[in-house]
Amino acid sequence: MNKFLFTTLLILNFSFSYENLYLMEFDNISRDYKLDSFSQNLPTYIINNFSSLEYLNILYAPKIIPSIYEENSDLNNGILINGRFLSSYDNIIISFDAFDVDTWEKKTYRSYYCKTNDNECIEKALRVCINESILPLFCPFYDCSGKCNGSAKVDCLGECNGEAKLDCEGTCNGNAELDCKGTCWGSATLDNCGICDYDSANDCLEDCKGVWGGNSFINECDLCISKETDESSGMDCLGVCGGDAILDCNGDCNGTAFMNECSVCVGGNSNNNVNLGMDCYGICYGLNLLDACGICGGDNSSCSDCMGKPNGDAIIDNCGECDYDTSNDCIQDCNGDWGELAFLNECSVCVGGKTNFSIDKGLDCNNVCWGNAILDDCGVCDGTNNCSESDMTNQNSSLYGKYNSKKNIKKIHSDIDQSFMPRFKKIKDYGDISENTSYLLKMLDEVRNSLYNVDILNIKKETVNNKVDLTIPIKYSISNEFISMFSNIPYEKKENSNGTVIYEINKDYFNIDEDLNNYLSSMNYQIIPVLFLVNSKNDIERIIVDSWSKSSYNLNTILGKGVKVDFSNNFSPLVSITPGKTSIQFNFQLNVLHNDYDLLLSKEDYSDYQYILVDFFYYNNLTSELNTYLLNYNND
Repeated sequence: MNKFLFTTLLILNFSFSYENLYLMEFDNISRDYKLDSFSQNLPTYIINNFSSLEYLNILYAPKIIPSIYEENSDLNNGILINGRFLSSYDNIIISFDAFDVDTWEKKTYRSYYCKTNDNECIEKALRVCINESILPLFCPFYDCSGKCNGSAKVDCLGECNGEAKLDCEGTCNGNAELDCKGTCWGSATLDNCGICDYDSANDCLEDCKGVWGGNSFINECDLCISKETDESSGMDCLGVCGGDAILDCNGDCNGTAFMNECSVCVGGNSNNNVNLGMDCYGICYGLNLLDACGICGGDNSSCSDCMGKPNGDAIIDNCGECDYDTSNDCIQDCNGDWGELAFLNECSVCVGGKTNFSIDKGLDCNNVCWGNAILDDCGVCDGTNNCSESDMTNQNSSLYGKYNSKKNIKKIHSDIDQSFMPRFKKIKDYGDISENTSYLLKMLDEVRNSLYNVDILNIKKETVNNKVDLTIPIKYSISNEFISMFSNIPYEKKENSNGTVIYEINKDYFNIDEDLNNYLSSMNYQIIPVLFLVNSKNDIERIIVDSWSKSSYNLNTILGKGVKVDFSNNFSPLVSITPGKTSIQFNFQLNVLHNDYDLLLSKEDYSDYQYILVDFFYYNNLTSELNTYLLNYNND
């Protein structure tokens, strides 16, 4: 069996007041698809090993944890385990933090590693971590045998769970006994009715049912009945002992009411229809009713409008919006798309929206409509390609590309113009090792600006309790433009049956130093999306950080600027880069990631918000980059 390593931190603020243990799926931060099953297997190991403990209530936490600056009524009096794992060669490294869900104080942290194929090591090590660092937070006390919440006690001889007892004189294992009056060596006794006294002459008697002290007696029909029983017991409803006259189901003596097939009393004097209890299909206690359209078992759909109102007047416009007001129906843009944002630019070209044209279509690099000026290989408009080698090196050596603050935009209200779109630089093809390395760095530099396609779909809103429930649907996918960059360097492509694609480069064709190798191994290239809500003053008023670990960020500076911060953990990276001894693998998931972001806003905030911007930031440098972004945005 493989050994496993533990790294244990001290448990802080030790207390025994918790009842609930909240679990979430463990994050696969290396995005190694072969290990995806551990996201659910690790919480399942905890449930299987500890759910039988009486003092521990194991629950699943909501997927989206609210901002740590807001209270969460869904989580209380408990510990939240926030876990993660990553692959390193043939090992899996597993770690977790434990937080107090009321104060978000970190209580403990554990980490260990095993071989990826050693499930026994993985489960056993996790069980040890939970036993050592989590369970002590829940157990209120231990009995003399060391069992949590146990009932074992020390007897008068000092033996744990022993049978020795003190008698009423205080002698251990003595024979002195209390009588029913509580007197040691007393003579009082209990009679058959449970009465304790010293007089046996007043003991209770047995009634006709054999009950000591009972009140049953023999009635006129020679039946033993109790005082609580009707004295006419044994008589029919006409008062004849042993008679055959009976009450019908309506309570009438010799009446004609009866129970129908639905066990409802009908007929006779009941005034109930004989079919009472049947639905419109004749089924007893069936759920089928006549709907508003007169259809048995119907759902009102046969005569309802798009708002679901039977015989209503609401209609659906060309953008799929259903209401009663035809004056607010959407219109076609210049591309013929209903409700979209395409418009004619200064060169009379229909751009934006779904045209796939940037807004500067028709402009050359000098911003002249239909001009002939183009960027040369040195990045100079209408240049002559007269640039030095140092110019090219400086152009491609930066590992972090210049930030484009207006990359993906969606307007919230239909009457607002959208006049900016992203622009990408022309990139030169390289051949030898030096050029291959330079271009590889350029590709890494483009991760932030060019890795993902972002498609902000139609924003949905619903008014609930005088507030606006806003849903922002966004699709993320790998950009074909980024994939096409591999055509400029030597690579080998591998397609897997699970829909992933691997682009592998041989290190022999590149200068890969230790710093770059460590940069890729530590996943510093990973980026996360941030949504910006812009108000009518063109100020950023609210942001949504979509990250798998909100505890890593200190956003107090941003909150101090009056910007509201929300968190989501919807986003899953669609790429992972795995450096090996002789090669580097770029692993891409080519499926589309569809995330919905929900916000509950006041009507005033909703009316004031104008745009939603989406941009990406490096995961490990989010706080600094967000502060820089907001500073640059306000200075523009």
